[in-house]
Amino acid sequence: MPSSSHREPQSLKRITDADIREYLQFSPSWFESRIITEEYLAELVEALRTEDDPHAEHWRWRAFKTFLDAQATLTSTQCYQLYRLGQYDPDTYGVGTSMIIAVIKRPECPYALVREAATSERSSLRKIALWHAPNAL
Repeated sequence: MPSSSHREPQSLKRITDADIREYLQFSPSWFESRIITEEYLAELVEALRTEDDPHAEHWRWRAFKTFLDAQATLTSTQCYQLYRLGQYDPDTYGVGTSMIIAVIKRPECPYALVREAATSERSSLRKIALWHAPNAL
């Protein structure tokens, strides 16, 4: 659920592209990690106007998965960047947790991140991390 300052607009078809960009809540880190480019964001804004899904967190998940699925492997730096995106996503327990889980399930994920997830305050992360690496604690 978007935070109270980012409630679903009455109609995404009638607001400006700039308002939609703000509504989607892509932080600068999304651009720094190259998950989002200006071109891709323009495509998402256009798609959001035509598709029947006004939930910002679904669009961030879509962008994340599109990027992740296009990567045969991730560098250690990318794993850390993607993990942090999930850690600080506005939808902490939904999309944010799903992003972290997608990273720690990757075989190239640094063990330190799996251990971090295993000691997280989010119970679902702890369970997945310990299932994935039982000796992570």
